[in-house]
Amino acid sequence: MNSSLQPASLRGSPPAEPPPPAVRPEQFFFAAFFVLLVVAVVLARGSSDNELLLGIYGGSDAEFAEFWNFISRLGSTATLVAMVAVFGLLLGRMGRKEQAQWLVAGFAATVLLVEMLKWTLARGRPPVEHLTAASGASFPSGHAAESLFVYFYLWMVLQDAASLRRRGAVGIAVGEVCSIALAVAAGLVGFSRVYLGVHWPSDVLGGWAVGSFVLGIAFLSGEQRR
Repeated sequence: MNSSLQPASLRGSPPAEPPPPAVRPEQFFFAAFFVLLVVAVVLARGSSDNELLLGIYGGSDAEFAEFWNFISRLGSTATLVAMVAVFGLLLGRMGRKEQAQWLVAGFAATVLLVEMLKWTLARGRPPVEHLTAASGASFPSGHAAESLFVYFYLWMVLQDAASLRRRGAVGIAVGEVCSIALAVAAGLVGFSRVYLGVHWPSDVLGGWAVGSFVLGIAFLSGEQRR
């Protein structure tokens, strides 16, 4: 058969490029920033913030305070600095230096934004017994902001990890499990801060808004989507 009459797939033509995503990462994160910030402001200005706090707060005899303290530590500065250092080095050794740089720079920017907002707004913490140590102003939650940035950034990087896909079904399964764990971790950290009585729900939403904003800036770099 004349090769010119064969279908392209039989002539060894390269497969078609996958279509671009309908929503790019930076668009998603900027939209999330706007929605989360609006909801946080609405909550903070009404009585719903207090009602949600009392509904989630564990109380002085909380059975699961130790568990939620453990979850909260997953969003502590010490834990996240260690993660950023380890994964930054790993990404650098894999030749993904721009992603490593954005991980470090984005985390630093998130910490800075949180501290600036805390200093500017100087919101008091909830008037309940705190089930973990906390200091400084309440809005936004640093644990929520910083954990969302780090965990979601690593989640997005993992989605793009070709090395896992090359390992077949096992690699893909490992990637999916790790992705789910990273995505869920940020939500659990935020919930823990309200359960432990050290943040209003609107503080957590505000923290997630800050993290989303920095993620949007980070993913404006074309290298993040490769």
